[in-house]
Amino acid sequence: GRGSPPRRRASAEPGAAEGEGAGCGTGSSSSSSASASASGDEGARERPAGVGAKRKPLSRLEAFREMLLERGVGCFDRYETWLPRLLGDARFTVVPLMERKKTFTEVARLLGKQQRQVDAGARLAACKGFAALVAAARARGLFSGARNAAEAVSKMAKSDLGADKRWGAAAPKDRERMLAEVLKEEGKANQEEAMTAVKAFRAMLQEAIIGPAESAGADPPPFGEVRRLLRGDARWKAVVDVAERQRLYGDVASEAARRIHAKRKARAEDEDELTSKRFHSRRSEAEKRFREMLDEHLKAPLELTWPEARMLMREALKRSPMDLDEVSCEIIFGEVKSEDGERRLAAFADALRRAPVEALSPELSFDQAKAVAVTKLPGGEARLQGLPPQDLRRCWEDWRRVRLAEAAQAFEAWLKGCVFLEEAASDPNALQARGPAFEALCKRLSTDARYVRMSPVPRERIKLIVGRLEEAAEERAAN
Repeated sequence: GRGSPPRRRASAEPGAAEGEGAGCGTGSSSSSSASASASGDEGARERPAGVGAKRKPLSRLEAFREMLLERGVGCFDRYETWLPRLLGDARFTVVPLMERKKTFTEVARLLGKQQRQVDAGARLAACKGFAALVAAARARGLFSGARNAAEAVSKMAKSDLGADKRWGAAAPKDRERMLAEVLKEEGKANQEEAMTAVKAFRAMLQEAIIGPAESAGADPPPFGEVRRLLRGDARWKAVVDVAERQRLYGDVASEAARRIHAKRKARAEDEDELTSKRFHSRRSEAEKRFREMLDEHLKAPLELTWPEARMLMREALKRSPMDLDEVSCEIIFGEVKSEDGERRLAAFADALRRAPVEALSPELSFDQAKAVAVTKLPGGEARLQGLPPQDLRRCWEDWRRVRLAEAAQAFEAWLKGCVFLEEAASDPNALQARGPAFEALCKRLSTDARYVRMSPVPRERIKLIVGRLEEAAEERAAN
């Protein structure tokens, strides 16, 4: 190596020599020996090609970098550790104090980058070599039955491939990682192969067993019979596990059984629906004929009971027996009887509505209104025979409610044209529906039929009179 610089050269930078050499305890001779020993003990890196030949003089920083390479500075070395060893070298002290540590760190970082590149290349080469070993192991089937990467590593190590130099060149972590990827690929391939085999197995079952059974409407055969029929088929053998075969057939057979049951149920429902339609059709036809017979032989079913009606139609029923039981015939007779009653009530209500108000006013009683309506009713009094009195009264009450509403409107309109209400409107007692003036007014109004028609609702009549008196009082006050 180069010789140690003179003492005075080192002292040219007293701050550097004193600051960086403090605590070292070495002179110029010791520095020179330390420099020589460092270059010998640390094992200097090889110089680049052409070192020792004539070349362009180096700058201070270039000479500083060359010194660090000669001394063998590593990528993870610290500046403080190397400082005592470099103080005796002129190439170190010639660089300004502020740039020494920075340059040292840059060189160390560069060396680290170069070393990482070398290590990465070596690792890549080792992985490529190990990949070739893995391919050979896969070809031999060494990984069969391996559940994880550790088991695969163990199987390769126990084989002759474990003695191959490519095995030792690969790091254990890389071996396990690469084998884990291989096992993952093989697992995926095996899974796809198993899914293909299962799909083909189900298709075989559908083609050879389930399809014919569904076409015939029969239940799927037992597994033993299926195994006897299909064990020579390659698709049967592709599923190696016997339990898996039985499970797959059970699933397919269950699905087929559900479909067959659904078809049977739908067919039975269709048959039941058709039978029901036929039954209802026959019953409807029988009911229609029985109704026609009732209309023909019973002129007034409302006035008869079922035993009486059956007695009257005894001969007709013998000639044309009905496809109906006794209860059904009685129900139909009751319906016909109700329909006859509704028709008679409708005729009574129509007679009440058609009668003029002069002949049939709402103040008449029920018996009086009935007597008037009978004269307008086809068939007269006989038309109402058999009808319950409460039904007739309810019909009359509905009619009277409508007539009273009409009478109230007519009475109110008439009151607005009565000029003699002004005298009573000036009396405060008359506005309270009392007093001689109000009684005289009512007496005078009672001579008109419109007042009389409101007799069934006297309170409503008084309310209308008082209302009109109030309007007249307001009009008088406004004038």
